[in-house]
Amino acid sequence: MTGRHLTLEVIDRAGAEYELAKSLALKSDFDLDERRYEILRAVAWASTQAEKPVYIRTLLDRTVSMDRSINQVNSDLSDTDRRKILREQLKDLNSIGDLAELGNGYWVSVVGVFVEIDNDSPYLFASGIPRRLLNQQTASAITYSGISRQIPRGEISDRLGLPIVDLDLWSRRPDTDLQTWTQQFIRSTNITASEGIVTSSIEFYLPRTAQPGCFQSDRWHHASRETTGTYLYRQTVLNHWRIYGLAVLEAGNIRGTCEIDRRDAHRLMYGCDMDAGNPTTGTWIDYGRPGVELTLHNPVPAPEIRALTALTKRVPAKKYQYRFMATTYREQVRQIVDDLGIHMVRK
Repeated sequence: MTGRHLTLEVIDRAGAEYELAKSLALKSDFDLDERRYEILRAVAWASTQAEKPVYIRTLLDRTVSMDRSINQVNSDLSDTDRRKILREQLKDLNSIGDLAELGNGYWVSVVGVFVEIDNDSPYLFASGIPRRLLNQQTASAITYSGISRQIPRGEISDRLGLPIVDLDLWSRRPDTDLQTWTQQFIRSTNITASEGIVTSSIEFYLPRTAQPGCFQSDRWHHASRETTGTYLYRQTVLNHWRIYGLAVLEAGNIRGTCEIDRRDAHRLMYGCDMDAGNPTTGTWIDYGRPGVELTLHNPVPAPEIRALTALTKRVPAKKYQYRFMATTYREQVRQIVDDLGIHMVRK
């Protein structure tokens, strides 16, 4: 039996970066965000195999180390800053279902699904399976746009054998229009009689009396003697925690309340805007072939933010803004914002 002759070769940092990127199957044309998303997928999968959860500190420690070694363009970036960036991108991957947060700081990769956008477009590849585990033909067929990955229909996608789900089902958007959903939600909420509630610490969502097109944050006000009917309210408790609910008011006095989930409250705000004829606004800039830039100025309900994150490329934005660049799926993106009743200003 003849032993193999092993040799060690010294390589420079650029060579080490190349070899590490090659081992993770990172494409040379990936931008920095796409590289980091794929590094997170690879490290998370190696840590969990979609079965055994990993603690977030361990996951980020491993990813920061890999990011430091591969992304030399940010060589002056501190590990603390890398950690913050990767933590936000981890949340992005969670929002589209590539990774799942299990609670108590534990995370796990998700095998995932194919998301059907329409009858002709490629599937969205919503999965934590990293590129390095795919065979060369499958990996080469996948296209990238920021966080999202697309895969052609047919033989390529059939090999992976993942379930196929509709976009609305995957994003968990309601199957009724916003106006109908709002009416049904209010009717089905069990508002119980309440007396003697002090309203000074409670704000009510009043888009009917707000300035046209103002931010949703400027539509919250205290009740007046003219405030009668059923209203969405919010209350700050313990100096920072906010609870939401529906309240029945009579001449500014609360007669009944029911606490609701904050996620439902965010959708109700858009429903109340529509009912009041006072929609929020956004901007829509069409650059032609490069794509459309969408800017929103108010918090977006979780199902819509999931769909928009998957269908577009997030771009840097000011605080309290959401900016997206849509290329392939601009019609679907426009439908999502139209369904929320947002008035888009073309520029």
